[in-house]
Amino acid sequence: MMDFWRSAIRQQFHAAIDMLANAIEACPDSVWSGQGRGAFWYLAFHVLFFLDLYLSSEGESRFHPPPPFGLSEFELDVLPERAYGKDELLGYIEHCRKKLDTVTATGMCGNGLVPEAAQHFRSCQIFDRVPYTVPAFGRDDR
Repeated sequence: MMDFWRSAIRQQFHAAIDMLANAIEACPDSVWSGQGRGAFWYLAFHVLFFLDLYLSSEGESRFHPPPPFGLSEFELDVLPERAYGKDELLGYIEHCRKKLDTVTATGMCGNGLVPEAAQHFRSCQIFDRVPYTVPAFGRDDR
């Protein structure tokens, strides 16, 4: 029975990630290149950065996103040094998809414990966090 739920949750995560990828690909350049935290490229990067972090077994102090991405998300009021391109963020999506498959293959992150990075978020296994994480991909809180 657990395999059924693990598969269902993995599929839903992938569907949400696919929606983000579709939005990135369809985003017009005039919208993509906006300024500040409301720019489309930044919002997509922010989602991917924290998805990557929450799927990681290491804590914030040891977490490093793949190049060329930096750790500016940990700083208040600090944006990345430059805007990231669509191809870069689509590559980050592939990185997160692979990490998601690794995590859902075991049902938990890393060594079977809650990732240090996610402990402030909610102290539980990855599958217990799904209702709190997946809807954020498609929700409009305005």
